[in-house]
Amino acid sequence: MSDITPKILKAKSRLNYCLSIADPIIKSSENETKTKKQLSDLHKISGLSKTKFDILLKKYYGVDIYQYCRDKHNCKC
Repeated sequence: MSDITPKILKAKSRLNYCLSIADPIIKSSENETKTKKQLSDLHKISGLSKTKFDILLKKYYGVDIYQYCRDKHNCKC
């Protein structure tokens, strides 16, 4: 049980870091296609597979990266 908590904290901190990177990408982007591509590559920064990244994001935040974009920044990507 003791090694589960650090894993969860590490995963959440990775997600928070990726979301902190996503915010400026979304705000500064003038090209919807470019934004979508950059958001789809965020999992690489976290060191997680795309599938694992999506699962954890959905689990801890209840949204996927594109829904986060639409909810937080009224983006259309």
